Amino acid sequence: MSDVLLIDFPEDSTKGLEDLGLEFKFHKTLWNSSLSTGGFLLPDMIKADIVIVNASYEDQHSAGLHAQDNQKVQKVLDDGGVVVVFVGDCKLFHLGNLVGVPPDMIVGPPETPPTSVQPVTQEGISKIFSVCGNMISSARALYLIPFGSQLSQPVFYYNLSAKGVEVVAVHTPQGLPVSVMQKVGNGIRLFLPYFTRFNPILFILLKVVLPAVKPELFEAKTEQWLSEDRYLFPCVRAIHSERDAELRRHDELLREIESRLSLAMEREQAPFNKLLTASGDELKSAVKCCLELFGFVVVDVDEYWKEKDPSRQKEEDLWIFEPGCEPEPAKSPFILAEVKSSKRGGASDDDCGTITRYVNRRMREFGNHQIKGLLVINHFYAFPPHHRKLAFSEKQAADATHASNILLTTYDLFRLARAVKEARQSPEGARTLIQSTVGALALPADIQ
Repeated sequence: MSDVLLIDFPEDSTKGLEDLGLEFKFHKTLWNSSLSTGGFLLPDMIKADIVIVNASYEDQHSAGLHAQDNQKVQKVLDDGGVVVVFVGDCKLFHLGNLVGVPPDMIVGPPETPPTSVQPVTQEGISKIFSVCGNMISSARALYLIPFGSQLSQPVFYYNLSAKGVEVVAVHTPQGLPVSVMQKVGNGIRLFLPYFTRFNPILFILLKVVLPAVKPELFEAKTEQWLSEDRYLFPCVRAIHSERDAELRRHDELLREIESRLSLAMEREQAPFNKLLTASGDELKSAVKCCLELFGFVVVDVDEYWKEKDPSRQKEEDLWIFEPGCEPEPAKSPFILAEVKSSKRGGASDDDCGTITRYVNRRMREFGNHQIKGLLVINHFYAFPPHHRKLAFSEKQAADATHASNILLTTYDLFRLARAVKEARQSPEGARTLIQSTVGALALPADIQ
């Protein structure tokens, strides 16, 4: 396959082009509107059969841009390559500096409407207009040679074909050429209008247009067609078949493994990943799921009051009960939990103080003095957990100890959950660790 050099294209314009099965070499000149003098911006030896240029330079003062680069591009043409230019907001000297221009060609003002372009050439090249003609954003007159009303009978003021120039497409209302092709040495130079999106244009160009214009650039290499079955001797063909069978088995095995991996990620990993990335109700649900893994009976307080008193003001997030007890706040000891998150910070003093206020309110409301407070926070969640700063200050930890509250991070829960999944910690041990904590949770060394 041919090598393709793309010049001055935005980074995202080549997205997905690798799927075409061609080898691409990208080059970006880093041109900007303040550039007034150019340099030799292309490599001395262009190792490509096809050069495609995004000619949208705008600044008419940058006369030195790509100066003398046309000598390098000319070598591609001499060797039988193709140079394609999308003519956007540029001046004629930009094209002359970079790729050279046919005799008497101009870069006129954009013709409007830009999508009123009709091909007048062979099927292969016309495909780019029939498929993508509605994506033309600028069609600039390249010759002041109007065509008559019958496109098959152009009116020339002089003979373009004698100069090796073929009109590819015209702007129909004005009849002016907006796309031309020129034979240069053994190669071809093709000038096209400018398009709003490059990805589909480049696909058509490389898959349909250029193979029709220059089929020899797309001929299969000898080592490729010699590997076809029709050319193989029996012993080699047998080994080929054996290899193909193994590849099929390998692909089937990989698909089966990928399916199991996807299912495991969805069921086993993803719910706990949310402990490290989520906020709001999604984080509350992830914390509830993790605590239930440890065997706690966890009540979503919003759901509890939705049935009993929908008008009640929402305060704490979760009530956490021991397994086997009745999950009613007036009847059983429980841990009152508030779940918080902070993208670029740790727990605030207000977060810590809220827990104590909520615990005191529930003690009075339910007549239950066996309530502990718990603050869970997904802190600094814009960063990977192992790079996060401490979630709680020394004062916050001391205040929590004094109030018999528990402080822990969602990363603590994540590590505890992983230890339970790996059988390095029992669910009972995880519950005991949380219940026995006063102040900030300290994980055992083998779990940290």
